[in-house]
Amino acid sequence: MPSLRIYYKSVLGLRCLQSRLFSSSSSVKEDNRQLLKAGTRYLSEDTIERTRKNVELRKLYIDFDHLVGEYHKYLQLQERISDLEHEKKRASEIISSTTIDNEKEDMIYQVRQLKSKLNDLKAEMHPVEKSFIHNVSFLPNNIHPDAPIGHEPRLVEYLNKKHCRDFTPLDYKELGKRHDLFDIPSAAQCSGEGFYYLKGEAAVLELALIQYAMSKAIKNGYYPIATPDVIRTHVADRCGYQARSGENQYYLLANEDKCLSGTAEIPLAGMYLNKNVLYSDLPIKLVAFGRCFRVETGGRGRGEGRLYRVHQFSKVELFGLTANEDRTESEELLDEMVALQKEINTELGLHCRVLDMPTEDLGVPAYRKFDIEAWMPGLNRYGEVTSASNCTDYQSQRLNITYRMKDVPVSKYKTCPDWKYVHTVNGTACAVPRTLIALLETHQKENGSYSLPDVLGVKL
Repeated sequence: MPSLRIYYKSVLGLRCLQSRLFSSSSSVKEDNRQLLKAGTRYLSEDTIERTRKNVELRKLYIDFDHLVGEYHKYLQLQERISDLEHEKKRASEIISSTTIDNEKEDMIYQVRQLKSKLNDLKAEMHPVEKSFIHNVSFLPNNIHPDAPIGHEPRLVEYLNKKHCRDFTPLDYKELGKRHDLFDIPSAAQCSGEGFYYLKGEAAVLELALIQYAMSKAIKNGYYPIATPDVIRTHVADRCGYQARSGENQYYLLANEDKCLSGTAEIPLAGMYLNKNVLYSDLPIKLVAFGRCFRVETGGRGRGEGRLYRVHQFSKVELFGLTANEDRTESEELLDEMVALQKEINTELGLHCRVLDMPTEDLGVPAYRKFDIEAWMPGLNRYGEVTSASNCTDYQSQRLNITYRMKDVPVSKYKTCPDWKYVHTVNGTACAVPRTLIALLETHQKENGSYSLPDVLGVKL
């Protein structure tokens, strides 16, 4: 695609990234400071009841009263430590200034006593702070006032009309058998349940979908990125996907604090960890192809089909960073992402419905979310093929991603008061397995063959 360089110009602001680097000895303290700052803003006098209501509306399993109790204990210990450190500092100043031996000896003894008390308090604080930081990290983002309350989504619109047929459509499993497109048994022997081989035309179709979605995104101003599939667990945690939570969402690497990426959103956000960008470079729009690895819990997804919910799949992901000057920038980018998703699914000839997702279906980082579900005639139901979420400053506060109007030397970072947190927005351009299911079942013919949309450029 020789013309792609033209589309890169609008996002070359990536080269203006400036990183706030921390030494290894201070990085843990800095990480904890960011999590505390991000979490405690939901527990202030002005926000605590709204947060409690937010947790209830999302039906999250959080012991909110216990968390508030931990917070108060943390504040009390912090205040006592601060008071003792102030006393110790004053006593040390007296030691430095006095010339009276008896007075100096008394102050030295007092400093020793204060040090001992401080050590005891800090030892008491350590488990309290560790537990509080862990628990507060599960608090969710705020909720958009227009988000539907409860578990029922709001229908926004339909895309394309349902295909009228004079025959009973086959599901993708039967189509796969007829055309030798999948090999599930061999994948189960090789990798276990929840994995698959795509064969022949299905393998070509996966590549065509990836190329098509990447090209559509690039033509709409998204900058292409190839991301790592292995990420540090604390990056996933800070994005709002607790890799070490009880839900066990991700595959953890043995003997390392790392996991396999569940979505390219995480490494794309992690690329900006502890970085600041210029206002003039925003919005920054990125697109990445990645493999997604997910450990499903319990019996979730069983009976939906062997390709519908899997442990590994290919996905093209959209990701953006915006400013927050007029409180509309991230909502505008969310609308833009949904418009691109609608365009992609419309061109693929899929009958879809666009849904404004309810509070009980919002992910922890999501302020608002729209899903697009494609009609799968063989399965005789709709299935989610794309999702788009506005995470406002939830992720950026935890990842420490900021912007300001003018550039500032690195030496001024800690003293500059003008940093503002960016907003992050993410969305699916194409999740291959489910899109493949919808394509095969939608474009099948009465004789069991199928066709594909011209936009994919695939000739069978």
